[in-house]
Amino acid sequence: MPINHIDYCFVCGKNNPLGLHAIVKRDKDKIIGEFIPKKEHEGPKGILHGGVISALLDEVMVHLAHTVISPGQDTPTASLSIRFYKPVPTGKKIILEATTTGERSKLILAQASVKFEDGTPVARAEGKFIIINTELKNFKKK
Repeated sequence: MPINHIDYCFVCGKNNPLGLHAIVKRDKDKIIGEFIPKKEHEGPKGILHGGVISALLDEVMVHLAHTVISPGQDTPTASLSIRFYKPVPTGKKIILEATTTGERSKLILAQASVKFEDGTPVARAEGKFIIINTELKNFKKK
């Protein structure tokens, strides 16, 4: 199921000329995606920068929070913890997946993974995402 993307989102925005243009979509109660890193995404020569992997993991969990768990609400990242297992060569497709692990008050708890197409783990993340009440976010102090 396609997701309503923000056109200029750095990770998934189709109209951001400097963006990653990752493919992210909903699959029932989880978010899945894919990404093929280019030379422009390198850290060490020929290897995807870890910050790009972090952004991809964050992205699928944020989409999970605001499309599956709390539709229509803003759900920015409160915390993000990542464990890296393998380097990703540029040009090699990676698969993304995010699922929820629970909710606490105004927090959504999620986990995400990055794998190679053969299932080999690349990185794993756990995150907490704040549910912002849309009525309160527009509140201004007088």
